[in-house]
Amino acid sequence: MKNEKTINNVLNLAKNDSSQLEVIRNDSKKIVVEAPAGFGKTFTMINMIKYWIITGVITNYKKVLCLSFSVSAANRMKESIESSFIKDNDKRLLRVIKATNFHGLCRTILSKYGFLVGLDVKKVYQNMDSSDKKTLSLLPKGERKVIIDLDTSIKAASISSNGLIKKIKNYNNITRTYFLTQNKLPYNSIITLTLELLIDNNQICEFYQKYFTAICIDEFQDTNILGLTLIKLLTGKNTRFVAFGDDMQQIYQFLGAIPSLIDKYSEDSNVKYLTLQNNYRFKNNIEMQLLDCQLRRYKETLNTEGYTRVSLNTIHGKDLSDEALKISEFIKKHSTYKCAVLFSNNSKTTKCLVKYLLNEEITPFNALFRDDDQSVIDFHDIALKIYFEMYRSHPITNKEVTNYIKKVEKSTSKTDYKQSLLLLLKALIKKSIKEYSRDNRSEFISTILSSYSLRQNLVDVKHNIILSTIHGAKGLEWDYVILANFEYNELPNYFEIKAIGNINKNSKLVPNTENKKDIQDFINKFYVAFSRSKKEFIVSYSDMHWEGCRYNQASISPIAKLPFIEIKEIK
Repeated sequence: MKNEKTINNVLNLAKNDSSQLEVIRNDSKKIVVEAPAGFGKTFTMINMIKYWIITGVITNYKKVLCLSFSVSAANRMKESIESSFIKDNDKRLLRVIKATNFHGLCRTILSKYGFLVGLDVKKVYQNMDSSDKKTLSLLPKGERKVIIDLDTSIKAASISSNGLIKKIKNYNNITRTYFLTQNKLPYNSIITLTLELLIDNNQICEFYQKYFTAICIDEFQDTNILGLTLIKLLTGKNTRFVAFGDDMQQIYQFLGAIPSLIDKYSEDSNVKYLTLQNNYRFKNNIEMQLLDCQLRRYKETLNTEGYTRVSLNTIHGKDLSDEALKISEFIKKHSTYKCAVLFSNNSKTTKCLVKYLLNEEITPFNALFRDDDQSVIDFHDIALKIYFEMYRSHPITNKEVTNYIKKVEKSTSKTDYKQSLLLLLKALIKKSIKEYSRDNRSEFISTILSSYSLRQNLVDVKHNIILSTIHGAKGLEWDYVILANFEYNELPNYFEIKAIGNINKNSKLVPNTENKKDIQDFINKFYVAFSRSKKEFIVSYSDMHWEGCRYNQASISPIAKLPFIEIKEIK
């Protein structure tokens, strides 16, 4: 029976925001929600799910499947849902939610039915990148081409779901013959094997279509063709489907994120397109609200007329040493707040600036490592192997954490980021013990380590100052964000300059039909950095640019030359 009082309580939470209320109450079968950063997406999603449950959309023994591309986004979603439901003092509702990422869901399905596609469900397979050159060199030439062609098509988003399905069987046969026999499981194969399983076994596919009454996707703009095909298979004729995303935050094209996916989905006449309207993150900062609006408008139109000028706060150094000094002075002045220094990439200039920063009287947490760096991958693999060796019979407890971390420290090679990875690992273990039952603890730890996702525990590391790339900061937020190396050749970097092509001698972006998409991707990257801040966003640059062994005259980023940007130096 519907509880009218409970229903009204949920709806009253969003009564002052008609756009949120429209999403929560909408009864369309398929909905795509444009949800910019800071517009209350998580709040809306949680209350939409609560509304589904109390109005009977989700019936007994059925579930809501909450999915996201990355492990970190999926876990943030899960934690937000759980904390909200626990606050409501109704843990019963938690049993209705299955929140995970695409790979996590596939692992769950394969753990039950993987034997149907050649997996030994009792084995712990080592995850690997099937596009690794060393791995590919072990394959016969013909099989190597099959793997390369499909992996390339997935990364380039140049293949349709139908095209993918046609090639899956051959791809999976190579996985079974050459990888599974060595106890290795390619990352893409976790999903392709699941797709084959669902396609070839109608009863299993129909079970999941009925079991998940509703599917809710977060960060929809990051979805690649593997994830999209999985969604299509799991969406039955009666499934409620809602996707939240923001095209301005799509920066994972290099991993196959489908360009303009939200727009493409919204063009379907069977899909209801809705937009959240109110910016809560910047509600007390008019300048940041205006910058948000202007960036969105420029990305959409790429025209230069009719803008309102907005100040961009700037730290300006004579050289990298001076820039580092001024950044550290700003951080010290705001020492009681969380602060991040972000970089476009881990270039030689970045390394030099970081070296100067570390010489200042601040102690930042260095998270500038690449998740696909071999030393980072090796650290995850060793940590996972040791965990299963030590805790196969029982999950880790608080008394055992120190011993486990010491064992991993002793067993892993010394690298620039080893101490950072050890701290992230410790944060992961502590969190798993605090928040997960004994039954689920090892599964959670295994999911993070096997997907090389220790970075997601940045929020749990007790440091007020974080150094990260823009991509590494995706989905996180801090009170103050400083985007460092705000210079041409850094933002944009060499590859972005090459893609955009047409930047004039005054470092202004010159859009045309050929580089429109590349400029929009570049604006997205800047927007993601900007939207990580809650209180204030600052860019920093220096007059002298480091190029490996000497300083050269530097010019400010083309972002500063956008028609609505006005540089305002912090005194």
